[in-house]
Amino acid sequence: MVIVAGETGPAANWSLGGYARPTSPELATRDIRYIKNATSCGAAMATSLPCIFSPLTRDSYSYEGRIGTENLLDVLSPAGLKVESWDNNSGDNRVILAMHCMSDVGECLGEGGLYLHGTPWFMASEKQTHVPMVIWMSDRFRATLGLKEACLTNQLEAPVTHDNMFLTVIRLLDVTTEARVPALGLAAECRAKAS
Repeated sequence: MVIVAGETGPAANWSLGGYARPTSPELATRDIRYIKNATSCGAAMATSLPCIFSPLTRDSYSYEGRIGTENLLDVLSPAGLKVESWDNNSGDNRVILAMHCMSDVGECLGEGGLYLHGTPWFMASEKQTHVPMVIWMSDRFRATLGLKEACLTNQLEAPVTHDNMFLTVIRLLDVTTEARVPALGLAAECRAKAS
């Protein structure tokens, strides 16, 4: 699984979400599921990026809480999964079975004369908190997990936040952890029951 936590990008400026200009033409040719109702954990990268990988929700997230809690990377490595961190110029020809991609925060790009980035959450506009989020799973990945398509489609139509990412990845990869996580996993309910 590849998780892409992208640089600032408001959802309103993604063509997958209805923006008129073709901002993501390569993604549009793929079996990508665009999650249209996604909001960020914060309105600044310094909050949103670590919160994306944290089991803490936006309401309970704090620097102190983050320091005392295992994040997603801390949990995946001991579970036997190879964990790597790449910058945007890295990568190779590995087999990618699933990808979850989201922007860390949105921003105001001059609408109404406002150019905002990193505003505190309580005063941030929707342009700063409504972020693009996509998920892609290969046929093999979906078949291995026994994902039911109709259920998955319904799950991804509901409002989601960065809060959902930690538990979604944990459940999709069958990782057991003592990290306290709320019941926020997407797609776990869509797995076929083992017989």
